[in-house]
Amino acid sequence: MSSQEESEFIKLGADIYLRKANEEDAHDKQSPNIILVCGWMGAQLRHIHKYTKVYEQVYPGATQILIQNRPSFFWSTENTRRKVIAPAVEVLEALGTIPPQSPSLIMNSSSAKVPRILVHSFSNGGAYSLITLGKIMASRAGSSSPLKSSRFPCAIVLDSSPGGSGLSNAIHAFTTLIKNPITRVVAKVLVCLLYVYGFFVGPFIGRRTALQKVRDGLYNPRVLPWVDERTPRLYMYSRADDMVPWEQIREHAERTKSLGWNVRTEIFEDSPHVAHARTHPEQYWGAVKRLWDDALDVAHTKEESN
Repeated sequence: MSSQEESEFIKLGADIYLRKANEEDAHDKQSPNIILVCGWMGAQLRHIHKYTKVYEQVYPGATQILIQNRPSFFWSTENTRRKVIAPAVEVLEALGTIPPQSPSLIMNSSSAKVPRILVHSFSNGGAYSLITLGKIMASRAGSSSPLKSSRFPCAIVLDSSPGGSGLSNAIHAFTTLIKNPITRVVAKVLVCLLYVYGFFVGPFIGRRTALQKVRDGLYNPRVLPWVDERTPRLYMYSRADDMVPWEQIREHAERTKSLGWNVRTEIFEDSPHVAHARTHPEQYWGAVKRLWDDALDVAHTKEESN
């Protein structure tokens, strides 16, 4: 991370970063005031910041929360994953997305504004972080009624996920960043063993693989406390993706749409995995902006119907 980026983002935990909004632009009621970015597995911060920089320019009045995803996140225990995500949960709680419980929050919840939330998740790693976050927030809300999605605009971007449940996809995803050839071979063997365990032993003991959890978790219309079937959801994927088969993403999108959810897709022909914005920036960011406009329309329609 550059020195400038370090000054803009506050490190809240091992993998959680916060950039506070530009208060001069916070008066814009048509833009998101919270942007949650869930990075892809193994992504370096300098690569994720290519997206946060665009958001800083397009929506300068938004507080940005960045969740980095390490490969170990997939193999960790549920308790460990929750500890990693916990700082992001506290920030979102302080920003008014669920009724606050902790008296010592990073931000003053009494001054929290009505949330307008844009969630941007990358690949299966980002989706796994997102699903874990949602589970924690649902448990923290407990018997308290979380803010209903009808009260404020919200939208979800799913870049290059869910999918990649095959063995070759798993090997590629978990070993492509390993430079040492010996370590890579060891990692491939480990992935193969875990794959066999997950798909042949797991079902008999009632356990699902991480990728199965990602796929099934995104079928939950309330994957986050403030969203539901009406929340605009955008699937972005490429036919040239060699890590997550585009057919699996399309299948997931088509099924959620058949259930009556508010779903749209943006298809790219030649961009690599999680590189659609780099390859086709106008198409990519245009789709994100249209999604947010849809979120505003949905929230306005709900208010009129209440």
